[in-house]
Amino acid sequence: MHSRKMITRKKNNITAILFAVAAAVLFCLKFSLSTSPFYGPGLHTHDSAIFYIIGKYWAEGSIPYVDLWDHKGPMIFFINCLGCLIAGKAGVFALQCIFLSAFVFFTFKTFELRFNRWISAGLSAVSLFWLACSYEGGNLTEEYLLPLLAASVYLTVKWLDDYRKAPCGHNPWNAFLLGAILSFCFLTRLTNGLGAAGATGAIALILIKDGRWKNLLLNVAGFLGGALALLLPFVIYFAVRGALDEFIFGSFTFNVSNLDAAEGGVGNNYWKANIIPFSIMAVNCFGLAVLSLFVLFQDKERRAEAFVWLVSSLMLGWWLFTSSLMSHYRTVAVPFFPVLVIMLAGMKGKLLKAAGMAALVLLIAGPMFLTLRKWSGFVNYFDRPEAVKVAAELRSDIPSEDISTTIIYGDPQLYLLLGIRPVYRNFTYPDGQGAKNARLRNDIVEEYSTCKASHILVNGGQVLIDEILRDNYAFVKEYGEEGQYKLYERL
Repeated sequence: MHSRKMITRKKNNITAILFAVAAAVLFCLKFSLSTSPFYGPGLHTHDSAIFYIIGKYWAEGSIPYVDLWDHKGPMIFFINCLGCLIAGKAGVFALQCIFLSAFVFFTFKTFELRFNRWISAGLSAVSLFWLACSYEGGNLTEEYLLPLLAASVYLTVKWLDDYRKAPCGHNPWNAFLLGAILSFCFLTRLTNGLGAAGATGAIALILIKDGRWKNLLLNVAGFLGGALALLLPFVIYFAVRGALDEFIFGSFTFNVSNLDAAEGGVGNNYWKANIIPFSIMAVNCFGLAVLSLFVLFQDKERRAEAFVWLVSSLMLGWWLFTSSLMSHYRTVAVPFFPVLVIMLAGMKGKLLKAAGMAALVLLIAGPMFLTLRKWSGFVNYFDRPEAVKVAAELRSDIPSEDISTTIIYGDPQLYLLLGIRPVYRNFTYPDGQGAKNARLRNDIVEEYSTCKASHILVNGGQVLIDEILRDNYAFVKEYGEEGQYKLYERL
């Protein structure tokens, strides 16, 4: 009998994996504008282009932050580096499919704790509609975090189920995963882990309340072990390469010093244009927080469950509501969708059950409608035939011996269209980044003052290098329908 159950469980897991892989591949083919073979070279979102460029040249021997700089942790560059080593852009696409498959699998397993396989598969598909609402072209930091978040949600729901039956300790290996999540966030964008940090703190408080000091210490050890397991290899690498200070500045110091400088917040009218991704945050964070608060006072048996998700959803929701309004930031709220569904399905009483069912219908129909509304014109938003045309004209106008020493000031996608490596390490958006930090601003001015670049194509403003252009370069030509690109040649 035991052997038969094992065989059945194995078959079910294989089925779940096949479903997850199929769903992930279809999703990435449709929605990953930056890497899907369905789209041309003109569809490459700005951040994805930066990550791909740094990853590509890391694979060829360059050192992130030293040779090519951006203010993200090295994990996103490493993933792109690994993808480029596998098969270039196709390799990155393959890694996206693997990461997303893991997310769908753990989402499915979470739903399966309450529902049968068919319902779990359907709800997992709905999770992908929620994801599509905040997805901005693919190959961004949040999507690679999704499988870790989904796995932690699955393990936390399982533990809370056991705790509800009889108060028990928390598995230190689960804490190991939570530590790995926060380390992953440190290595990409630290604030992505606020939901996991909230759950970690809430679980620790429950263990303290129960007086499980030994279990708490084991969890602390597991948490630190998970954090160090991901962090130490990067620390060692950059220390050996003599770039530890650059790594800390680029991935942590710069970002922490500019938290208050992030655009967005509740007072910014930009939210009107991002009402769809905002709905993800409102439902999966604040909706879960309200529901958890209700359960906390109404259902004694589920208080621990309600407490964990209340703290977790409030911490993440607060940050997403008051910080930068980039749509893809809301992606990290998607793994909370199974928790919201499970809590609604567990409502007691006829009236509450009816209300819960009505809410579930909205949670299923809502993201489908929002996805169709967003993506009806979203591809056109990132489609940049003008950039493709500018790249072709540059190849014609700039001498072949100088094209490799041309710097693109304010449009990193053009490096990919031209097939050239940035000649300066500060190649992304120097004016915007330099305005936020004096150290970086001085580095940019010093680097551009070397006049190593034979040509500089400026897209938009060039406040930091205006004097350098005036004294050392001559204006050549304007590009683009509105003349927003301006080419300068070294004197």
